Amino acid sequence: MKTATLVLGLALLTLGVASAQVLTPITFSMDTAFVVGNTTLPAGSYEIVPTQDDINLLELRAASGKPSVLFEVDPLYNAAASKSTELQFNKYGNNLVLKNILVEGQIQGATTVTTPTEKRHRKASGKPSVISRIAKKVKL
Repeated sequence: MKTATLVLGLALLTLGVASAQVLTPITFSMDTAFVVGNTTLPAGSYEIVPTQDDINLLELRAASGKPSVLFEVDPLYNAAASKSTELQFNKYGNNLVLKNILVEGQIQGATTVTTPTEKRHRKASGKPSVISRIAKKVKL
C-alpha cells in the first residue's frame, strides 16, 4: 500500500512539473510582424491566454480577437524567479519567432515547440539572436 501511494505521489508530482506555467493572460504589443507556430502575425496588440483543455497549448490572439492562433509549448525552467513578464523572440535575419514566455515571480515559464517554419528560418539565417519584449500579466 505504501509503495502504491509513493508511486502515485511521484506520478502526480511529475505531471505538475512537466507542464508549462502560463496560467494567466499576458498582453503585449509588437511594432513588427512576428511568427508564432507556423503563422506570421502583423504588428499590433496581442494577448496570450491558456486554453482550458491543455496547459501545454496556448492561444495568441489580437486585442480585437482576430487573428488568433493556437501553439504548443513545453516547460521552461529558470534558476531564479523572473524579474519581469517578458517574451523572448529568436531573430533570424529579419524574422522574429516567439520562443520563450517568462512570467514575473515564477521560476517556470514556457518555451514554444520548434516548428517547420522556425527550422526554415534557422536554415536560412543560422544561429539566432534573442530579442525581448516586456509584457504584462492580466489581473483576473
